[in-house]
Amino acid sequence: MAGASITITVLTLAAVHTLGISIDVPTAILLSLVASLCACGASGVAGGSLLLIPVACNMFGIPNDLAMQVVAVGFIIGVLQDSAETALNSSTDIMFTAAVCQAEAERETSRA
Repeated sequence: MAGASITITVLTLAAVHTLGISIDVPTAILLSLVASLCACGASGVAGGSLLLIPVACNMFGIPNDLAMQVVAVGFIIGVLQDSAETALNSSTDIMFTAAVCQAEAERETSRA
């Protein structure tokens, strides 16, 4: 889920910057939250994060034809983007699993 969220956010912010649209920090945080929610269902679909970029671009008034050009760039860099997205998803899965194991171990030692 983390990889898809970052892909949506980074490519949308790249489009916003390229078009010269200025945004503030709260709007960027809102974009990150929307991307995280959208990424919940996108991680299991090949290229699913790229198809959610028009939704994120719509937050900034970017027309669909320009948003689809961003998606096209995502497909061009698809091999690298997909590999990085998968690595992020796997590493966050490992991090959360390790955190749960650590919490369980600390709970067991506090009971003893």
